[in-house]
Amino acid sequence: MKTVLITGATSGFGKGLVRRFLEEGFRVVATGRNLLNRSDLLATEREKFKDLLIEKNLDVTSSADRETIGSYFSQNALDILINNAGFAVFGPAEECTEEKMRHQFEVNFFGLVLLTQKLLPAIRKSQGHIINFSSVFGFMGFPLSSLYCASKYAVEGFSESLSYEMKPFGVRVTLIEPGAYRTNFNANAEWGMKPSTENSAYALQIHNYTNLRKNLSTRPNPPNPEDVVEGVIRIVAKTCPKLNYTFGKDALLTRFMKKTMPRALFHKVTGRVLNKIFMKELS
Repeated sequence: MKTVLITGATSGFGKGLVRRFLEEGFRVVATGRNLLNRSDLLATEREKFKDLLIEKNLDVTSSADRETIGSYFSQNALDILINNAGFAVFGPAEECTEEKMRHQFEVNFFGLVLLTQKLLPAIRKSQGHIINFSSVFGFMGFPLSSLYCASKYAVEGFSESLSYEMKPFGVRVTLIEPGAYRTNFNANAEWGMKPSTENSAYALQIHNYTNLRKNLSTRPNPPNPEDVVEGVIRIVAKTCPKLNYTFGKDALLTRFMKKTMPRALFHKVTGRVLNKIFMKELS
């Protein structure tokens, strides 16, 4: 029986992955911040898959938590590591606080890297699979999302480099790049500056971005997060998975455009589109 560790298993893609891996007969180590104090989150899965589900507290920014998980897997097999935990800091780069900047990278990048580092001996031993959640913003910049984009670009660079390091050991590394899915992503996002925009040079952009996020979160027939969950299940069954898997029409279109258009043209076209969206005058 194979074992999978999933970070950020309390909601969204993470929770969906817990359920599907259990249904596929995996032993699942589900982790999240203060997970053991929120027993209702995985109550259904716990009842249905008593012998397969293991729940553990894991804040990826906590060295003590990472050490505990590392110790556990020094004694137990680990076949698949899914680094799903993450969140977004939005706001103008000029106005984001240093504290928010550093926290964005502590969660999305350093937490992922340091946990992976701790678990690499177990993954090497099993010739396993590392799956890192990135984003469409891991290969495309976006206004008022510079910190989040930077953290995901860093994850992409780390993952590609790691894939080369791990190939001689038979370890696979995969990046998951979702577009805009209706999960709790927006609810968990934070603004990197004080909420007041009264005197901000970026007030118009902030207003239009707020409306854009609201419209995306309430649009009819949004992309189903289960598509990503099922995609991951298919990926882990592959003998030779690719490095990058992109999900969602928006992300797939962006990936196609970046692949087929000259870089300068892509930047020019995208800039014009985003300028129309973010600089639309108030009616």
